[in-house]
Amino acid sequence: MIFLPIFIVILLGGLFLTIKKLKPDYEVLKIEILNPVTQLVKLRSEVEISDTALKRAKGLSGREGLAENQGMLFIFEKPGKPTFWMAGMNFPLDIIWINGNKIVDISKDVQPPKSGELPAIISPSVEADKVLELSAGAVKKFNIKINDEIKILN
Repeated sequence: MIFLPIFIVILLGGLFLTIKKLKPDYEVLKIEILNPVTQLVKLRSEVEISDTALKRAKGLSGREGLAENQGMLFIFEKPGKPTFWMAGMNFPLDIIWINGNKIVDISKDVQPPKSGELPAIISPSVEADKVLELSAGAVKKFNIKINDEIKILN
């Protein structure tokens, strides 16, 4: 029983090192987050689209940070409760869970692991088919709330 946690850490470490070496090519799109009543834009951002298993596994790991108007949008084939982990992250994130075009949950200020710690594992409280990662503090700064709408622009 004591070997199971050690095995999991070794397995996750090997997976992380493999993924870290891969450099997927991300499509970049613009998004807006809108107040659902007034339709006023709260945030405009450029996002890298993460819509394959490789891109979702790599995510933002290994990067030093994001500009205020940048993020990553993970797109899934169907709604569910995807699990995200902070392996290889160098900065905290606000994670916005989206179903359809509506924000359904928010995880604020998710911290990267400290040296020797296992990475945090995060899931939404309800089903989502998209996940938007922004630099920590964006949710507060732009007053992003559950039920706000997201619009993907071409």
